[in-house]
Amino acid sequence: MVVFVRAALFLSVLLCGCPTARPSVRALHVQVEGSGSVSSSAGLVCTDDCRWTTNVPVRLVATASVGFTFVGFSGACEGTRCVVDGGLVKAVFAAIPVIRVVVTGTGAGAVAVGSTTCTADCSVETDGGVRLTATPDDHTLAPTLSGDCDASPCFVTPPAIVNVAFERGRQVVVMRPGSGTGSVTVNDAAPCTHGTCRSVWPTTEPLAIRASEAPDDYTLFRGLDGGGCSRSRCDVD
Repeated sequence: MVVFVRAALFLSVLLCGCPTARPSVRALHVQVEGSGSVSSSAGLVCTDDCRWTTNVPVRLVATASVGFTFVGFSGACEGTRCVVDGGLVKAVFAAIPVIRVVVTGTGAGAVAVGSTTCTADCSVETDGGVRLTATPDDHTLAPTLSGDCDASPCFVTPPAIVNVAFERGRQVVVMRPGSGTGSVTVNDAAPCTHGTCRSVWPTTEPLAIRASEAPDDYTLFRGLDGGGCSRSRCDVD
């Protein structure tokens, strides 16, 4: 009797048609706020509003665009890491408070953004507005600014982009030695009355240099010297 009972029990196990459980398919809704993307371990990428389906947990990775930073996930995931098998997930990106300076042109100079000085393209992070000043070197014309600042100096609030063009020019140095009075002008600009005066002009602009011959009764005018000039006038193409 013992032998027959064991055989029957053994056969009942072999012949049992038990159902196999199948994983359920769930909806996954991904929303992107700001500028960035969310990629899944399944190879899908979302940059706006996406609806996917999954029957297994997936890992989501957020990547911020240039000028933005990833704040975190919310909804079915919290924080900066996310493994989820369905539901609504929001990825939030925020703009980085950056002032970007783009320097162009054939000349050279420096751009001061708050306490930071740039001589080439740069990005300056700041929580508030700062003063921006563009200063050319001795052989460069006054810079041209565009974007979120159109003149130097200016006050800039991030996020902002400022384009600064430094163009090389022709430097004129006027030296006014002697104890007498008198003046020298270049293209009718502000006169040089003493010491050394420097100015920069476009390379294509002719220069008209003029000196006052008899400024007063106590000064003897000796003329211009150097740069191809003679007496009281000088014209340079």
